[in-house]
Amino acid sequence: MPVTSSISNSNSSTAVPKAFLVAAMCVVCVESILFLQNQRTAQSTNAVPFYPRHSVPTVGDSVIHWQLSNGEPAEIVFIGDSSCLMGVQPNVVSEITNRSTRNMGTIAMLHSEGHADGLEKYIEKHGPPKAVVYHMTTVFGTGYYGKEAIRKMGRLTRYRAWSGIQPEALIYNVPSIRKYRHSLQDRTRMLFATAGNQEAYLRAQRGLYPSHEEMGDQLTRSKGWMPEVEMLDWDQFPDHMPRELHMNSDMYPGLKRVMALAFEHDIKIGFVQNPIPEKFKVVNPAGEQQKFESTIKGMADNEQSIHFYPEFIRPYPLKWCAQIQHLNEEGSRHNSREIAEWLNESVL
Repeated sequence: MPVTSSISNSNSSTAVPKAFLVAAMCVVCVESILFLQNQRTAQSTNAVPFYPRHSVPTVGDSVIHWQLSNGEPAEIVFIGDSSCLMGVQPNVVSEITNRSTRNMGTIAMLHSEGHADGLEKYIEKHGPPKAVVYHMTTVFGTGYYGKEAIRKMGRLTRYRAWSGIQPEALIYNVPSIRKYRHSLQDRTRMLFATAGNQEAYLRAQRGLYPSHEEMGDQLTRSKGWMPEVEMLDWDQFPDHMPRELHMNSDMYPGLKRVMALAFEHDIKIGFVQNPIPEKFKVVNPAGEQQKFESTIKGMADNEQSIHFYPEFIRPYPLKWCAQIQHLNEEGSRHNSREIAEWLNESVL
């Protein structure tokens, strides 16, 4: 082999490791800057936004940001998934109970553990309310996802890092080998995004849903209620569709934490299932209700503080339902009225 060829091959072989090292150092530098930046601000949910600042926030990210960083002291607090967010109007509840009310409903992807985290942070900031109502749906809601699915979706990890509950979770910023290129691109865009771009992202409309800024104003005025704007065409669904409830056992540890917080602070707690469209026929509703209530009572330290809405499954007319797991404005008003009357009679 010619000497020049050997030298060329040698140079090319050493060039590859050098290129790899340079790329690796770039990744480490970008990640370190973001990691340290977040470390400095992770102790306060108001110090840094939950959403990424280099793109238009998703609706779910906006919900978490506003619902779990806003708020004021209230006597009645609702927590849970998006069925709570869109199904409970605090102003209606307050009018009937004559007590201040706050809706802290977010999304199912925070799971019961994230809902418990949010309640804990709320109590730390505002003190304990008189009553907490866990409003959920086990049809594509809190009971639908298992622990592994929640981990893969990443929202709970991000929330715990953002809120300072688990700052070490900021390691989620480090990209995986398979996705490092896209992750690095996203983080580079964030570093160089101008203030003007960031403001435009927050004002951008998101289909039928309002912009991030408009959603914040809306949630502040409504004390945490958000109307569903996407409506299903119920004519496309056959009548009497069988529907199984999803009662994944992974949701119970979070519910146990919610009850522990309630008992520790002498808070009355109620559990309510979201109404379902009348077209859906739930398989074995009495058995599912008995299973849920017995499991909750078995984990409780004080059963007398726990209250269950008497109708575990409430079929609602289609005119009150926006989606399978979400009510429309009229339906949420009716649901809020029913829950408020139950609170007056059995809980407060």
